[in-house]
Amino acid sequence: MGGQAGGSPLGGSSMSMSQGGMPAPNLNFNFGQKNQPQAQAGGTSPTKPPPRSSANRGKNWALPNAKQHHIGVTRPIHVAMLGDRLVIMPERGDDRPPQVVKVAPELGPDDVNHFVAAVQNEVNDWGLAVADGYWKPVVQAEVTPEAERHFMNLQSALQGSGIEIIRR
Repeated sequence: MGGQAGGSPLGGSSMSMSQGGMPAPNLNFNFGQKNQPQAQAGGTSPTKPPPRSSANRGKNWALPNAKQHHIGVTRPIHVAMLGDRLVIMPERGDDRPPQVVKVAPELGPDDVNHFVAAVQNEVNDWGLAVADGYWKPVVQAEVTPEAERHFMNLQSALQGSGIEIIRR
């Protein structure tokens, strides 16, 4: 329903055209790898496997209840992004403690997976969205200066996941 206004927040991410004529993001995560040679003769780095791009996970990969022709009902999730953790804040009146997801200094694929699992856990507590519908969370992030890269990397990693992330 609601699209993002303006250009890509990643400024310079390459786009390719998908079959439907919509630009498809070209996600290439090189978390913390600056000016390192790409691949050895064998095709992979001997020290670290390449990070997994979310582009090959399919549409709405982070929303297990999303089905084609069902209604996605948006609902906000408030998240504080800090340099070493992402904190999912409970809604007003909810006495549950915040969910804390520890992250590495350079947000990696495992950190993204842990964050998605925490969001899914939160969504599971919401109950039924509507008949023939599913919850479509919108992460409203408060970003500290030391977490700027986390925000950009998470926003890129969640493209196509079904979880939208915006700055609050």
